[in-house]
Amino acid sequence: MSDNKSGIPSVSPEVMFIDDLVYSIESGKIVLPEFQRPYVWKEKDIKYLFDSIYKGYPIGSILLWNGGGTDIPTPNYVGGRSVNMSSGEKYYIVDGQQRLTTLFCCLSDDILDENGKWDLYFNLKDEVFTHKSFSKMEDPHLISIKSLRKTTSFLKEARRIIESTSDDSLIEKAESLADKIRKYKMAIIKLDGGSLSEVVEVFSRLNSMGKSIGQQDLVYALTYDGNSDSGINKFIDDVKQCFKLYFNDDSSNNKNEVYLQLIKSAIGFEVYDQDRNKIVEKLKSLSKNTPNQLDLILDALKLTLDFFVKKMLINKFSLLPYTNLLFMAFHYFYSYQGKRSIENLSNWLFFISIYELGRASPSKIEEVIGFFKEGLSQNSFKNNAFIFKALKNATPPDLPVKYSAGSAAGKTIAIILNNHINFVLLKKNLKADLNQYSVFPPQSIFRSTLSNYLGSKNFYNSFYDENDEVFHIIENEVPTLTLSSNDMSKDDIVEKRKLAIENIYYSFANEVTCFLKDNYL
Repeated sequence: MSDNKSGIPSVSPEVMFIDDLVYSIESGKIVLPEFQRPYVWKEKDIKYLFDSIYKGYPIGSILLWNGGGTDIPTPNYVGGRSVNMSSGEKYYIVDGQQRLTTLFCCLSDDILDENGKWDLYFNLKDEVFTHKSFSKMEDPHLISIKSLRKTTSFLKEARRIIESTSDDSLIEKAESLADKIRKYKMAIIKLDGGSLSEVVEVFSRLNSMGKSIGQQDLVYALTYDGNSDSGINKFIDDVKQCFKLYFNDDSSNNKNEVYLQLIKSAIGFEVYDQDRNKIVEKLKSLSKNTPNQLDLILDALKLTLDFFVKKMLINKFSLLPYTNLLFMAFHYFYSYQGKRSIENLSNWLFFISIYELGRASPSKIEEVIGFFKEGLSQNSFKNNAFIFKALKNATPPDLPVKYSAGSAAGKTIAIILNNHINFVLLKKNLKADLNQYSVFPPQSIFRSTLSNYLGSKNFYNSFYDENDEVFHIIENEVPTLTLSSNDMSKDDIVEKRKLAIENIYYSFANEVTCFLKDNYL
């Protein structure tokens, strides 16, 4: 899509009722542009939004743009429902897609909803929003949110409730609910004129003042060329799909920023570079002049993620001690074209995790990435003072008494345990997918004051099968069930399990350190 040079967009704030907003989406006056990211909200987000509206809390403003004279491709549906395609004036949703899609779909009664996501109800007795389940099918206190916009539907629901409960107060609550939702006033910011890049600049300014707008969304919008099935936008979507294929925790909060950081690093920018205009121009240049480079980036990314899953036994974002490990490994496959050593690569990534080098300053991280770009060579190692000093003085750090799954150390413990057990399995000529056995975050064995202690954390599921040799090996390395069957106190069990985990951790850490010292010092 080419930018429309119509000057800086004019800004006009106004207020609209939710009822009017939903009607505007139905009639095609407010539309969803193709460059918007997919709908990602969960049921808890939907309930939280409606609860905020019911209580009169602010839910943020909506940013709309008239396109500046350019016709932007839009799908003919929102959520699971088709919408009219207006031939007259329309506004494109720039920010607020998740909220508007939620409101539109939950308040529409003729929508395709296979998973029941839009099937929202309000419990008039408890005054809470809920998604209907089989156990709630006959609850007379539930009123469908879909019934609130149409008088006939609302009257039908009201008649059912009064016949089932004979409680007039519930009807009063239902009327109050309908009024609160339909007449809730939403702040709308309308932008008229201007180019897409200028609108994104407004978008970014709002972000700097506290709105939750990601850099990845800005870059995606700025690179949009009118066709999401080709060019840069397809490349960005392919990067996302690649991660989705290998990493199974798609709900991770920061994954969109990780996508963008990897792309930035791949095209020659520093990971934490915030100059999105330069990034966009570089992407456009690559797409136009050397599109095969985008394919090479994807090929290297696949090798990287395959390595993490099969060699490091990391198959989710939440298991990565540091996200910059991704960028380091990526450049080993992308920037370095010599003979590679998977053993060197895995040992260096473990070393960086164990010794917490991943939390270094951005400039130091770029130095480490440079080491991987140069193939983890001896010469590069000697010229990298940060890495050289870390290895020379390396002594495995003490493990904390209490365990935190969100910390780098907590994640490192989990992946070391998996790699140790996998090594034991291979020695016995056994092959197993440890993802079927491992649990992360780990479960607490005891719910008492001991629950947060390392020795109380169970990193493997407890569905014991006496015929499964893998379970026996896991139990032998990190005992759980066998200790519980003995007459040991909780304190003794926690202490014994802590020692078992520590022994594995320190043995593994020392092996990694010795391997690197023998090969590099």
